[in-house]
Amino acid sequence: MKHILISLLFVFSIATIIANDAFLGSRGGNVFPIIRNESIRMVKEEIRVVMEKDSCRVYCKFWFKNLGTKAENVFMGFPDYFENMTEISNPLRGFTCAVNGHITAFDKRTQTTEVDKIPELKRYEKWFCWNVNFKPGETVLIENNYNGDLGGSADGTCSFSYLIGTAQTWSSTIANGKVIFDYSKIASKAFVDTTFYSDRTLPKGLERSIYNDSIVFSYNNYLPKWNETLKVNLLCYWKCPYGGSQEVFTESPILGNIMVKTLNQQTLRLMRNEMFARHGYIFNDTELKNYFMSQSWYKPNPTFNPNQLNEFEQLFLKYLKNLEEDKHVK
Repeated sequence: MKHILISLLFVFSIATIIANDAFLGSRGGNVFPIIRNESIRMVKEEIRVVMEKDSCRVYCKFWFKNLGTKAENVFMGFPDYFENMTEISNPLRGFTCAVNGHITAFDKRTQTTEVDKIPELKRYEKWFCWNVNFKPGETVLIENNYNGDLGGSADGTCSFSYLIGTAQTWSSTIANGKVIFDYSKIASKAFVDTTFYSDRTLPKGLERSIYNDSIVFSYNNYLPKWNETLKVNLLCYWKCPYGGSQEVFTESPILGNIMVKTLNQQTLRLMRNEMFARHGYIFNDTELKNYFMSQSWYKPNPTFNPNQLNEFEQLFLKYLKNLEEDKHVK
């Protein structure tokens, strides 16, 4: 008889306001087995989070290998939403599933007894579920894609987190993994809040690289801690990163952001003009024109007028301009 393994793709979307100054947004994650199976190992995972101004599209690839000599039947589930007295999550949007490149049908199921045994998962009410069969020694590719929401904070940043900690419940370590936060559609490296990373020493086996269009985390033979998450923090210049859309601000939330105050005049100038460039503004200044024409995301828009910037963008620009002028005077 084939051994039955129940596993969960631990991805969830949280939409909770805390003390009116933080919006948690969504958090992605990897495969979680409820019943541990020493025969199945995650040999590789590749995650790409493509960020946009209000949401993100997450593309997940997981490779699992049956190290045993017997066939295994794996019942997998993807948590949809949860609800308790303090938090209510958003249902996942646009969820898809494929096994070895073939679109796989899935069912929507309610909470199960097995799930109830895991405290961290007891809050979930619904699951996307499907079966996967492993031959002895076979490697199977699981692909799951979905839409999530960006979170936000009172320090003026928006964020997205990816939970890798649940991978420790598979057999052995994660043989090879990479998580890419692609923010090329909304911002450049200058808008990455590096203070979030500067005081965080990476565990042995985990590496992080910050590029102009993305942050990349990579790891080999890595065993993460249970609640370990990878995260991207960006300065949110296009809207208030927390609270309601009807709030009126007299100053930008990044006023107290430590990183912004340490930036040099040239970086501040590029950031300020990038906000126009993201709308397709056509520059007369030769230096700025050449710089933004060299960016793959830049699309000139002759109809754009700077007056079309929203109120929040204008506040952000004003703050950057003041910092830029202060550094020039000094």
